[in-house]
This record gives sequence, C-alpha cells and structure tokens, in this order.
Amino acid sequence: MLNEKEIRYGFDYYHRDEPKSKWVTELSEYDGESNITINCTQLSDKYKAKDKKRIVQEWIDFLNDNPCAFTQLTFGTRVSQELFNAICSQTQLKKLYIKWGAYPDISRIENLTKLEYLHIGSGVSVLDIEPITKLENLVRM
Repeated sequence: MLNEKEIRYGFDYYHRDEPKSKWVTELSEYDGESNITINCTQLSDKYKAKDKKRIVQEWIDFLNDNPCAFTQLTFGTRVSQELFNAICSQTQLKKLYIKWGAYPDISRIENLTKLEYLHIGSGVSVLDIEPITKLENLVRM
C-alpha cells in the first residue's frame, strides 16, 4: 500500500515534485476539495478575537454537518478537543495529520474506520491511546 517514497521517507514527508494540498483558514476559502490543509487557529492579530472564534466554530460545524467531505485532512495549527471531535466525524477520512493540540480524549478516533494514515503530533494532554488500536485499516502511524 505504501509507495517507494513513503517507505523511504514516511507517508507524511512533503516532496517538492508533488502537489501540496490547498491551505485554507476560513471555511469560505474551501471549494469542495477532498484533501486540504486547515490552519484555523493561532491566527495573526489581523483577525479580531470574535473572528478567530467564528472561524474555528464554522469549521467545527462544517465537519460535523458534512461527514463525507474529506478523505485527507492536515492541521498545521493547534487542534482543540472540540475541533478534534469534529474531525472524528469524517467517515471517509483515510489520511489525517495533526501537528499538535490539546485533546485529552481521543476516543472518537474509533469513528474513523477507513483511516489508513495517522499522525498525531504533540498531543501532550492525551490520557489514553488505546482507541487507536481499534483502527483496523491503519497502515502507518
């Protein structure tokens, strides 16, 4: 299932000769792609506090209300528990990359039954990793 580059460098290694997923901050930037990078937290001061909260909430609502929207998701900024739970509603997700976050409970990851590739970086507050063992299609972590 892994190609030669993935075996050599890892499934989440970025190769300059391959297209990157689209990076978005706001939901309004999303055009129906099944593979995107969402950076909706840790926003610069150009965003007002109320807009920062709105942006994250719009993504949470969208992820929960559209469970078949994505096959691949990348999060390069902090993922909260509420955002993590919303990510876990994506029933078609095959590849998930989370750079870091604060999500003590990852039990909802069991909902990602099609997940093949998983990277959960620096989730320092995770209390139990046992739910990952329920991911029967996981090829690489």
